[in-house]
Amino acid sequence: MTPTKRAKSCLQKLPPPPRSTERRTDSLTLRGGRLRKTSRGLLTFAPFLATASAVALGALLSLTPTDSAHAQMCTDPMTDGMSSCSGTGTAASTITITGPAGFDLVVDDPGSFELTVASGSALNISGATGRAMTVDLDGDITATGSNGNAIYATHAGTGAMNITTDGTLMGNANGIYVRNSGTGATNITTTGAVSATTQAIYLSAGSSTITLDIGGNVSATTAISSVRSSAMGQTIIFRDGVTITGGS
Repeated sequence: MTPTKRAKSCLQKLPPPPRSTERRTDSLTLRGGRLRKTSRGLLTFAPFLATASAVALGALLSLTPTDSAHAQMCTDPMTDGMSSCSGTGTAASTITITGPAGFDLVVDDPGSFELTVASGSALNISGATGRAMTVDLDGDITATGSNGNAIYATHAGTGAMNITTDGTLMGNANGIYVRNSGTGATNITTTGAVSATTQAIYLSAGSSTITLDIGGNVSATTAISSVRSSAMGQTIIFRDGVTITGGS
């Protein structure tokens, strides 16, 4: 008999291993699922989502901004002064973005941001004292609640206050409300339409020069309202084709 045949014969004569009465499993948690090793050496993989209920999975796939909309739609600027807004949804109350001390505030969106708020202003944005503030938003912003502003922006810095909007702004009180109590320049540019029940564009800049560049239609009971120190300059630019409806 050859050595190969002897080895085969020996293997055939070995008794089967005793069956254990205990079920032992070793598990290893992996991102995306769980890999399980049974007592017989078999490996099985179960993804985590397979154990999620239909309700939980549905909630995961269809996140709708509510009172915690700030965390879901606009990132927190407290680390570096940068906040990015994205997503489309309806929030129950105002999304507030506050510039951190020691940083210029920059708020922007990648072109996929649309927001409707049912109570209060849609966005409440304020820069840090002694710093600059820049807001550049492309999406449509609507405040449907009483006394609601699509954008409510305040600033008390020595740096400039720059706000640019490309989408439609609609507010029950004001389309865009801007108050600059600092000394930096106030520069507001609108490309989309701005409308409201009371005032479409309200500017208050007591110690700041104002430049208002209007590229979209403006309509409200008072289309444009500007409050400033008589010693400070003001420039208002109306682009071709713009229609202004309401007093000033």
